[in-house]
Amino acid sequence: MKNTLEESRNEDMTTAKLFMAYKLAEFPPTFHRIFEARPVNQNIYKPDLNGPLHSPTYHLWVKPVLNVGSDSLLHQYMAAYISDSTMVETAILPHIARGFFVGMAFSLDHCIWFHRTKFDMNDWMLWEQESDFAGHSRTHTRARLWTRDGKLVMTAVQEGVARPPLKE
Repeated sequence: MKNTLEESRNEDMTTAKLFMAYKLAEFPPTFHRIFEARPVNQNIYKPDLNGPLHSPTYHLWVKPVLNVGSDSLLHQYMAAYISDSTMVETAILPHIARGFFVGMAFSLDHCIWFHRTKFDMNDWMLWEQESDFAGHSRTHTRARLWTRDGKLVMTAVQEGVARPPLKE
C-alpha cells in the first residue's frame, strides 16, 4: 500500500485527481459511513488547465446515511464534524488544478457559531465554503451550513496550513 501522496503518484494522474484520491483514502472512514455527500459542481475535480482559475468555492450537500434521531446536541455534533472536513481543501483546490502539489494540509484553528440550536441533520444540508486567502503556506476559509429551505444553521471560519512536500 502506498503510504504517501508522492508514492501514489503516477504519470497519467492529474495533480487534482491525485490529491482527491489521496484525500479520500486519508479521510476518516467514519465520515463515509456516517454521511452521504454530493458536490454541487463536480467539474471542480476536472479542471480545465488552460481555462481560467476557478474561484476557491466549494458547495456540498450532506446528510447522514442513517437517521440520527431527535437529540439536538447530536445534530450539532454532526454539523461540527462536517465543518472540519473540507475547508483547507476548498482554499487549495484551484492551486492544485494548476500543479501545486500538497505535502501536508491541516487545520490550525477553527471557530464555529451555531445560529440555531434546533435543525434536522437527517435532511440534506448545504455546506457552502469560500476561501479568502491561500498563500505563504496558509489558508483562510469561511463556511456556512444551510437547511434545505434556506435557513442559516452554522457559520465556521478556519485557518489552515498547506505546504508542498519537503525537499530532501
